[in-house]
Amino acid sequence: MAKNYQKAVNEYRKKIQDARSEREALATALLPTEEVTARVDAWIHQKAEQAQRRFKIVGNALARPGGRVEADADPFLVFARGGAKATDLGPIMCALFGEQVRAMVMAGVDLDPDALPMNERPAHLAAIDQQILELEMAEEDTIREAEAAGVYIERRPDASPDAILRPAWPETAEA
Repeated sequence: MAKNYQKAVNEYRKKIQDARSEREALATALLPTEEVTARVDAWIHQKAEQAQRRFKIVGNALARPGGRVEADADPFLVFARGGAKATDLGPIMCALFGEQVRAMVMAGVDLDPDALPMNERPAHLAAIDQQILELEMAEEDTIREAEAAGVYIERRPDASPDAILRPAWPETAEA
């Protein structure tokens, strides 16, 4: 009984597509709650430092005789004269109400309790990349076997050159 080469290649292509989808899902997946919280806290801290610099300018100006706060240094000014320049209220909100800002940001995140930590992702992504390469090499082997049997199967335009050409890369670089 003749082997159905096209069916075998299609099965490999389905597995390749599934592995690529898995890779994309992992690469863009939400981070664990602890990492999301740390990133939110770092953002709030950065914003609060911006406000702290402005408050320092205000304090130093008011600490001098006759000192006054210039409009561009006033952290509470929402619009400068003429209404053309808007002021970012984020820094002052983060400085004064950091916990509330954090709670609001975190409330808007769909957290995944099973999320893979960022530092573990490269190894998992590399394993998926290796799986994809092995599937593509098996697909190429089937295409070559089909060609030897007189059956022509078109290669995918996005097939990995490494799977088709199989270059022999040295394990270590020569010094």
